[in-house]
Amino acid sequence: MPDRFRGAIVLPPVVLFCSLLHASPAAAQPLYVQAASGNDHYNTAFASASFAGSVSAGNAIAVLCAWTSASQTLTSVTDTQGNAYTIVDNPTSGTYGRAAMAYAIAGASGGDTVRCGFSSSSMGKSIVVHEIAGINATTPLDGHRMS
Repeated sequence: MPDRFRGAIVLPPVVLFCSLLHASPAAAQPLYVQAASGNDHYNTAFASASFAGSVSAGNAIAVLCAWTSASQTLTSVTDTQGNAYTIVDNPTSGTYGRAAMAYAIAGASGGDTVRCGFSSSSMGKSIVVHEIAGINATTPLDGHRMS
């Protein structure tokens, strides 16, 4: 070690760089809260899933709707709380079936049942929902890809 460093504490460059920045409050980390799922095979034009526990206001609700028909479509995603869902991907073509994603920010705390509505009851259909805490409520989607 060169003489100028003898007896000195040498910190890696990253630590030095970080020590020059102003400390800021830690950003919330996404946290899985609960999930539910459900399916319907040919009896209704929807599939629904009820959370076992109450959903907390401000948490994200992430939804996956899947169905076995290539000719039917997803028409809506709704819930019993009246939250506004954004459908991220809603394919209108495919060979063996389709899947779509949606999300909402819970406006209130309490029980909630989420429903994927479809253009027909003549197909198998499923729904999976997740409640996630620590999501940015203003811009919750940071990216997505469906292939």
